[in-house]
Amino acid sequence: MKGFLTKKAIIVDDDKMIAELGKKALVKMGYDAVSFNGAEEMLSSVKLTDYDFIVSDLKMPGLSGIDLLREIRMIDEDMPVIIMTGISDLESAISAIKEGVFDYVQKPFTVDQIIFSAKRAAERRKMINQNKYYTTLLEEKNTELQRLYEGIKKRNFQLENDMQLASILQDCLYPMSDPNIPGWEVSSKIKSYEKISGDFYHFDLLDDGFSLVFADVSGHGVAASLYSAIVKAALLSVDRSHSDIERIVSDINKFILNTHKKMSYSYVALVYLRYYSESGLVKYVNCGMPSPLIIMPDGETVKLETNSPLVGIFDNSVYHEQEFTIDKDSMLFFFTDGIYEYKERDTLSGYNEFVDKIIVSKTKSLNQIIDSVFSEVISRDDFDQRDDITVLGMKLKGGK
Repeated sequence: MKGFLTKKAIIVDDDKMIAELGKKALVKMGYDAVSFNGAEEMLSSVKLTDYDFIVSDLKMPGLSGIDLLREIRMIDEDMPVIIMTGISDLESAISAIKEGVFDYVQKPFTVDQIIFSAKRAAERRKMINQNKYYTTLLEEKNTELQRLYEGIKKRNFQLENDMQLASILQDCLYPMSDPNIPGWEVSSKIKSYEKISGDFYHFDLLDDGFSLVFADVSGHGVAASLYSAIVKAALLSVDRSHSDIERIVSDINKFILNTHKKMSYSYVALVYLRYYSESGLVKYVNCGMPSPLIIMPDGETVKLETNSPLVGIFDNSVYHEQEFTIDKDSMLFFFTDGIYEYKERDTLSGYNEFVDKIIVSKTKSLNQIIDSVFSEVISRDDFDQRDDITVLGMKLKGGK
């Protein structure tokens, strides 16, 4: 719609001279005006919706001005109608106003009177047309928004189903319950940021102990979950039968880089740990993970600090192992940074605060420690999860 007025008007009067005078007044306003000498002639000759307003005499042979008004209302109820009437017909003019006439002009009238009343009628018509236009436009937009909403709702439903399926498939890749490691108690808690997670851990039972990979893929959600599957594939593909864990981690790094050359923005932080049951020896490589905590039977604490670069970034990365020994009743705690990076604060202070919670609870059973520190964090008023959270605890039950 280019405009809200057609710039066309009608004047009806059985007096040809008055009709012509009114027409000239409308032409002076810039209107393409037409005149008729009777209501019947006008109704049969024009399409009312093509005009902006009508000026009509009140008393005419045949259909009167009031009759014409009623006929117009059945065709276009919003059409402004101006009635021309003599001084003696004021009562009839008042009745016409009650019928819904827009305005009336007394005869004899001047051109300025007609122009003044016609301008008001034109403004009224313009306002009505604007309202109709914007109402129609709004209805069209609402219809389009409703269509888009239904599409989004349908898509979200599909995505929810896909995420649920992805969660089920991920459960097939990673432990659904704490593994049975001979001679060890194991307890864990996992809280994914979304339905699927980029955190995972994996145990290999060996003749002389076990190995553990505890990993945190960068980011969260679908991308992190898919990347964690690549890491798991790397882990299962490399030779882990030997005891050189530096080489194992290096092989994992090379496998990942060869697999995801187009995903250079992704990486994984992990701890690779190997425990020898006969000697109590523990070897580990920490590639950017929050330092796992070891609590010795005498209460001494040891942190397995980062000693190697992140995995999946550089093909020439060099990894370094360190070792220590543990006795029965020693406890090991592994956790991803999501457990303490849940609000704006210094990362180190968040780490230390969480480690202190574990140390304070060290006299409790392993399950009680994991449950209490995990519940204390996620029940805080200021807890605002921003990443996947995984906490794993292990306690050596007997012998070296």
